[in-house]
Amino acid sequence: MRANYSIRAVASPAVAAACATWLHGLIYMNISTSGQSTAGVFRLALAESPLWNSLNGALIETAGSVQHDFSQDLGEIQAVNRQWQDFSGQVANFDDTLNNQQLVQDPSTGKLYEAPYSSYRVGPSGPGYYLADGQRLNSVQRP
Repeated sequence: MRANYSIRAVASPAVAAACATWLHGLIYMNISTSGQSTAGVFRLALAESPLWNSLNGALIETAGSVQHDFSQDLGEIQAVNRQWQDFSGQVANFDDTLNNQQLVQDPSTGKLYEAPYSSYRVGPSGPGYYLADGQRLNSVQRP
């Protein structure tokens, strides 16, 4: 069962006289019942009466933008994060080129080094970057 309700309240003259400021607002409720479970959403947009006409659009937009399922947002955030990491990798590669160095990794320890281009040589395992003990280092490709 799904029900939508709009509620409009009018204060009695005695209550109205006691109020220093009149308020104008919009209330939205959406209630769903399924089996033994009932769930709903209650949204309220409220402003002082003289300000309602200037604020109602923003208040209604804000109340209507509240989300309860963030899976789409999380996917977009992950996509932006991947783009940022890719761009960061491109900048790092450009910096390495300007600084005449290559990012390399010791395959046995996982330790990273910034090897100057001038240290590239032909060693026991072919051309590449080597540690002093003869361990060949692997070039690291950034995203």
